[in-house]
Amino acid sequence: MIEIIYDASILEGSCYIEILPENYKGECWSNSSIFFSEDNFGYIMPVLEKCYKNFD
Repeated sequence: MIEIIYDASILEGSCYIEILPENYKGECWSNSSIFFSEDNFGYIMPVLEKCYKNFD
């Protein structure tokens, strides 16, 4: 199961993928974001690559 992290205060280090629900405002680790570990995001990435050819 892919874990979604909703609380930035529990993040340890910086090996996370942040998904913002709004436009980027020059601030990382926003309270309104969700986060995935790099390992968990690896499960989602093939879907993004298939749906969005320019994904990098």
